[in-house]
Amino acid sequence: MLITLQKRYNVIAMKDRPNIFVSYSQKDAKDVQSILAQIPQRGFAFWDATDITPGANWALEVGKALEQASAMLIFFSPNYFSSQYSQRELEYALSSPRFEGRLISVLLKPTSRVPWILERFPFIDATTKPASASKQIAKALQTAEVSKR
Repeated sequence: MLITLQKRYNVIAMKDRPNIFVSYSQKDAKDVQSILAQIPQRGFAFWDATDITPGANWALEVGKALEQASAMLIFFSPNYFSSQYSQRELEYALSSPRFEGRLISVLLKPTSRVPWILERFPFIDATTKPASASKQIAKALQTAEVSKR
C-alpha cells in the first residue's frame, strides 16, 4: 500500500527504508500532503490511510501499517481532534513502546484541544511556515533513531 503515497512524494519503495506512519484528519489532507512533498527524501517511506485499496479491511490495513512503522508523524489541528480515526491512531502511538522516542508531533493549525499528555512532547509548528516545518520534520526523522527500528 506504500506505492500510492510513495509516488506522490517521489519515494522509491525499498524494504530497508523505515516506514513512517502519517496520522492526520482527511479534512487536512491537502495541507499535510503539501508539507510532506517538501521533505527532502532521505530514505524514508511514508504511509497514510489514502493508500488503502477501496474495499479492503480498513482497520486491518491501518493495524498492519502501525505494526510495520518505524515512527509516526502526527499532524494536529482542530479537525484531527474531532476525528475518531485520528484519535485511535494517537491512542495507539501513545500506548505503544514501539513509538517511544519516535513520535513526531506537528501543529498544522492552532487548536486548544491538545490532550494534556501531549503537552509534554515538543512539536514542530507548521502554522506559519510550512516549508520550514518540512525541513524540521526531516531533521526530526533523522535524529529519532528511526533507522534502528
